[in-house]
Amino acid sequence: MKSLFIIFLLSLSLNSFSQRNLDSLDKANRKSIELTGSFVTKAMVDTDNIIWLKADIKRDHRFFGYEKPNTKSKRLILFSILTNDVEDNPFGCTFGAFYETAGLDSLGLIFESNKGSFIKTKLVRPDFNNTVISYIFFERKWFTFKKRNA
Repeated sequence: MKSLFIIFLLSLSLNSFSQRNLDSLDKANRKSIELTGSFVTKAMVDTDNIIWLKADIKRDHRFFGYEKPNTKSKRLILFSILTNDVEDNPFGCTFGAFYETAGLDSLGLIFESNKGSFIKTKLVRPDFNNTVISYIFFERKWFTFKKRNA
């Protein structure tokens, strides 16, 4: 019984240590992107509302997609140029972590609407009906919108 209790305590301390490491990684990578200023890659919302992000090794990007239009809500997806953000999905995002939208394989992102400083998107399976898998909110500052030709 005593050894079971010790194992339990050890697992709690490892989880706490792991969370501190993840928090440190998040803070360091967020700071790295902030230091690049306006020299970042933004995702493009095309005229058909499809969202594209092409990684550019000379420009940084790092942004999460959330369950609600609030950065404190559950993180559903991450797009980042940083390998330690993407490899093995360290932040446990429900739909994963990717360098660019091409990594989504059989899924796509479609812009739906603006929600204050966020945009609402649909994660879809691009079949005949664009079956919605989930709605995901992103901070609008990470996106540019291609203008429609009149």
